[in-house]
Amino acid sequence: MRHWADLLLNMLQQGLLPGNNAERPAHLAQNRTVGPLEFTAEDAESSTFSLNVAGLTTNLGTALDRGCMPCAGLTPRRWVVAFENNLDGNKFRGRLLLKYQLEAFTNPTKFQPGTMQAMASASQLWSFSWTDCAKLDQLMRTHVARPVPRCQLVPLYLAFPPELFSPHLACRGPPLYDALLFGAMNTRRAAVCEELHAVVPPLRVRCSGRLFGQELRRAIGRSRLVFGLEFYRDDSLPVHRINQVLAEQTPMVHPPSSDARLDELYSGWGVLFTPESLLVRRIIQLVRNGTAELYSARMRTVAFAKHVLHERNSHTSGLCVALGRACAAP
Repeated sequence: MRHWADLLLNMLQQGLLPGNNAERPAHLAQNRTVGPLEFTAEDAESSTFSLNVAGLTTNLGTALDRGCMPCAGLTPRRWVVAFENNLDGNKFRGRLLLKYQLEAFTNPTKFQPGTMQAMASASQLWSFSWTDCAKLDQLMRTHVARPVPRCQLVPLYLAFPPELFSPHLACRGPPLYDALLFGAMNTRRAAVCEELHAVVPPLRVRCSGRLFGQELRRAIGRSRLVFGLEFYRDDSLPVHRINQVLAEQTPMVHPPSSDARLDELYSGWGVLFTPESLLVRRIIQLVRNGTAELYSARMRTVAFAKHVLHERNSHTSGLCVALGRACAAP
């Protein structure tokens, strides 16, 4: 029963049920096509994926300019890139699909029949997580009769607008919030927020499922820290949210994920990992006595920005490698 309550609340906050007045993100992608690649209209206009489309469009353009896809312009072939998980498999029949898999593997409704049909016929499957890539490979071997190309690791920070990253530490005014949580709420997230709201003397805590676009960026930038908790247990690290936080040079507090390799990378980029059972205590400690530790974490977010801005121009990035292999595929 609790699972269905969480699911209905999540759908309401994401605008999938009537009565939602959530602000649409301000950063909507205007162009869905770059070279021989195009995005679906659903993704480009989505409150969930439009920022990813905008960022990946820019970085795909850079990768094409650097020769990462040598067949571009020399072949009539065209590819469609899709983030959305609820796909109509027939829509992609006869098309070269690059499916970027973002949905949590622990989401019990993750793979509908249409999605499985589309993934089975995809030219490539992409993921941001080593653990999820391994699971995708196993899923395809189990359910698809024909050989399917191995999952390609494409870091999700390359599907985020590069202009939102700065290689220099920004000056900040006084924070408005001590701790911020954003995203769809469920019982576990709500329980952490309730504990923090009950702290005496009080902390300035904001928990919201209705922050998007510029309003979200302002809230992150005016917070001493952002904290998170995976929506589904044993999920890989939710870097689609964490990248937004680190781009604003704000430290993130989060429990370890199912992808230890991804956690290790992000621990060097401004994420402070702590077990879920100690999350509230850790947040209080950082707000009360962790000024030096939070500043150190902020400095690591600058290292993250420098890494992202360097990798988008690299011939060895996961994106560049994936595009080259797309050309080599029959």
